[in-house]
Amino acid sequence: MQSIGRAEVKKFGNSEIYFLNGDGRWKSRITLSPTHTLFLDTFMSPFNQPYLRIKETKVVEGKWKDIGNVMITKDKLDEMIAFLQKLKSEIENYQPESDDT
Repeated sequence: MQSIGRAEVKKFGNSEIYFLNGDGRWKSRITLSPTHTLFLDTFMSPFNQPYLRIKETKVVEGKWKDIGNVMITKDKLDEMIAFLQKLKSEIENYQPESDDT
């Protein structure tokens, strides 16, 4: 369950407790490589507001590990989508800034 993003492990002393992540209605998995994955899914915040979670996981020392999460609230989704649409059409023109200072 942890390797596919449906459960999250929290350590408490010598114990590990597994928490189920959402109900899985709206989710997507993006495999970046066999050992690197992004999970996109939806949750309700403790304030009863929906948000999109983007969770990164990698295989580290033979086990899937959570690398980090990004939480995007409903009011910021349009801004994020607009950026991604622009990026999609322009990413091939990307050039890093030079360090000629």
